[in-house]
Amino acid sequence: MEKEKTEENERLLRLFKSFDMDHDGSIDEAEFGEMLESLGWGSSVETRSLEFAAIDLNSDGLVEFQEFADWWLDQV
Repeated sequence: MEKEKTEENERLLRLFKSFDMDHDGSIDEAEFGEMLESLGWGSSVETRSLEFAAIDLNSDGLVEFQEFADWWLDQV
């Protein structure tokens, strides 16, 4: 089970990095939406915006990898 979680985390990190266009270790809301689309997350723009806000705990308009991974792994 732990191996599967590690593999999923590594897969998410590779994906996250591919959407982190400026390579600063975080993604903005537009990048978040694009990443969710690539993962097959079929939700509306409004729902994605709400999800982003829930993940962006410090409200700086950016989500770091661990924030995203924790959220994603709770969803699946």
